[in-house]
Amino acid sequence: MVLFHSSRKGLSILALAAFAFGAVGSSKKNDENAAATKVVSRVPAAGAGTAVNAKIGDTVTFDDATWVVVEAKDAGKTVKANDGFTPPLKSEGKFVFVHFKVTNRGNKEERVFDGPRMHDSKGREFKAHDHEYSFIPPNAKAMTLEALPPSIAREFWSLYEVADDSTDLRFGARELAFAGIEKPIALGF
Repeated sequence: MVLFHSSRKGLSILALAAFAFGAVGSSKKNDENAAATKVVSRVPAAGAGTAVNAKIGDTVTFDDATWVVVEAKDAGKTVKANDGFTPPLKSEGKFVFVHFKVTNRGNKEERVFDGPRMHDSKGREFKAHDHEYSFIPPNAKAMTLEALPPSIAREFWSLYEVADDSTDLRFGARELAFAGIEKPIALGF
């Protein structure tokens, strides 16, 4: 009995060591992948040569989608809600509204969980405001989780809060696939 117990204990230690070795090896691979990922930029830096020099009104095309920014507006430091009861948003930075169209070029309906981002000349990245639904125009839609049926253009609005010193703002049109590549669309301010 004691021999069986010792063997069992030895097997447990061996299994634990194998698990630890696998975790370290996996961590090393993850570190190598992370290092490789850091080298690749999703959005070119301002002023860098890019494949796309799109501006408002231009069509930006990906394998799975097309994007057009219809308009963009610097809304200043305060925006009012569209519902009549939500208090205004105030910022030490400034708010930017972006109205855009997206067409799914695939064969199946898609939904985007991670919406487009805004970038500035200093390389900073800004996500859409958490409460944008209360501040975009009435009856407008924000993109997150909205259905994108194949071959049908859909219009969306986003609200971003950016730093007060943000310039050369670029809207990140992107592939519909999760964490897809982005192409910048210059907003002109």
